[in-house]
Amino acid sequence: MATRSTISRRQFLWISGASVVGVVAAACGSPASPAPAEPAAAPAATSAPAAVEAGTGSRFNEAPMLRELVNQGQLPPVDERMPLNPLVSEVEEEIGQYGGTWRRVWLGPSDAYGMWRLRHETLLRWSADSTYVTPNVAESWEVNEDGTEFTIHLREGMRWSDGEPFTADDMLYWYEVQLNPDLTPVKNVRMSLGDEFGKMEKVDDYTVKISFSKSYGLFELQMASEFEPYLPKHYMQQFDPAHADPAELDAKLQEAGLDQPQQLFSLRSSWSQNPDLPVLSPWVVKAEPTVTLWPAERNPYYWKVDEAGNQLPYIDTIMHELLQERELVTLKVVAGEVDMQSRHLGVNDLPLYMENREKGDYRVLMWPTTQGSSYCLMFNQNYDADPKVAEFLRNVDFRRALSLAINREEMNQVVYLGLGTPRQSTLLPQSPGFNEEWATAYTEYDPERANQMLDELGLTERDSEGFRLLPDGSGPLTIVIAHPNNIGSDPTELVKSYWEAVGVKTVIDTQERSVHYEKMHANELQVAPWGNEEMIYPLFLVYPWWVMPYGTSSRIAPLSGLWYQTNGQQGVEPEGDLRRVIELYEQAKATPNEEERFQAAMEMMRINAENLWTVGCVAVSETPVVVKNNFRNVPEKHLHGTVNGSPGNARPWTWFFRQA
Repeated sequence: MATRSTISRRQFLWISGASVVGVVAAACGSPASPAPAEPAAAPAATSAPAAVEAGTGSRFNEAPMLRELVNQGQLPPVDERMPLNPLVSEVEEEIGQYGGTWRRVWLGPSDAYGMWRLRHETLLRWSADSTYVTPNVAESWEVNEDGTEFTIHLREGMRWSDGEPFTADDMLYWYEVQLNPDLTPVKNVRMSLGDEFGKMEKVDDYTVKISFSKSYGLFELQMASEFEPYLPKHYMQQFDPAHADPAELDAKLQEAGLDQPQQLFSLRSSWSQNPDLPVLSPWVVKAEPTVTLWPAERNPYYWKVDEAGNQLPYIDTIMHELLQERELVTLKVVAGEVDMQSRHLGVNDLPLYMENREKGDYRVLMWPTTQGSSYCLMFNQNYDADPKVAEFLRNVDFRRALSLAINREEMNQVVYLGLGTPRQSTLLPQSPGFNEEWATAYTEYDPERANQMLDELGLTERDSEGFRLLPDGSGPLTIVIAHPNNIGSDPTELVKSYWEAVGVKTVIDTQERSVHYEKMHANELQVAPWGNEEMIYPLFLVYPWWVMPYGTSSRIAPLSGLWYQTNGQQGVEPEGDLRRVIELYEQAKATPNEEERFQAAMEMMRINAENLWTVGCVAVSETPVVVKNNFRNVPEKHLHGTVNGSPGNARPWTWFFRQA
């Protein structure tokens, strides 16, 4: 049996390189001396962790607010709340100080993924530089030689946020729920290999074995990638028809105003919707996400410490202020009312961030990203509401023509201040397997050629406004871009002008983010814009939403994604190259051979480049991060992705407010 605690760095290469906006980074310079904050906006007072007193018998130190609860008899001593072997987190700059409220902004419940990034606790965790995976909830793990068995060792003595023990039974209960189609209509895809759902067995109270009938070479990376295979059994069974008293469950359904047990189970197992749910995260939400100020307070049973034995996190509370419009985020930032945030910040507002640094008492960091395209357009291959439009969405020459109609250089200057690179949404230059031809295919601005290609598709006749009529003359071909309101609208407005300049009538349907996803899952979208993350090998293999029909949130084919996740029981069976990329992905998942995995992955990317299901526009290689000057331990450079959990893998539980 091969024992591992991390995987080899040869899994992939990330070269962060020099900043593409070096002038911005240089302008930030050393942090300015913190200016006095307004009393109403200042974070709560903090205090430095005291050294663990000799002779007390305590292994750890704790936050003053928790020590007070211990003294009052409301909380067990810190040693009784910690596992035998807590995870020791390194700090970026220095041992921190306890206390304070971290102010952030968000756009409401559909934006909860931003908080998830700060509080998720996967079995394993991506390293800070995203080049390998490390222990996390799992203290260690082992893989057999052929990659069919994965033995997970949990931390003895670890506890849920309500103080109850966290054991193998909580993982086995999650597995039981996964096997119950009434509670889990679609099983977790990361535990699936082809049509096989992995087997989970309890070895002892702190050891679990996950096995497959054939090699699953990618599973180590999957365990660090949005994979939290556990539920608090002691709490969730009261909402589970297989365990709950029927009369009590009916009463809970009536109280919640719900009809089906599955609805209640889903609601109560949601960390963002249910403040009572026991969790393993550093902070625990304390209100439903509809409030104006959404708080998350420190977990008194959190199982990580710094190198000096101080229980983490340092910060007491994270407070998300609800904003109705994305544009308001910038106003809050430049006013100095946000302590640290990257979410919803863009380079188009970079001059404002830079100009207001002294006034707002913050510094601006530039973090490299994994985005192959900061703005791209995904063409739904399953769209069927209007068969005449669907025919063109599925035509590769139509997609290529619309790509040629986009003036990427102008978009880069107007929207991204010239800081981006016109390109398709494919592997980044820093990634193994990067192919220049894939990045530049059909990216030149050539409206003349675009017009010619559209003519050759039979779109030769036009109406009085110059829009191309459908071949049967029934009306203008109209493409609807479903624009989610959480991303900037400027590039979409430009695309509309570019496409209409070659005669394709274009309508922008602006949608609230949750509505956007509802329509996506219902297969109602034609074209959807987004940023395309994880364009680095092998990160995209554990976040393949953009390059294959992976699920109902795969904008290129949501119903084929449903077909994939349900093993053909639901959705629409993909054909041709859509089917081929799924087959290649399964090969890449299964093989324990790194070269075979790489070759399958590159063939997936080649097929994507050829088909242009996603049309990329401009990639900005760095994203701004605004950090208050007294908010410390935040890395100057950090790879900002999605599946790596950024900024969660930059250890936000070690971030703190430095007080004079």
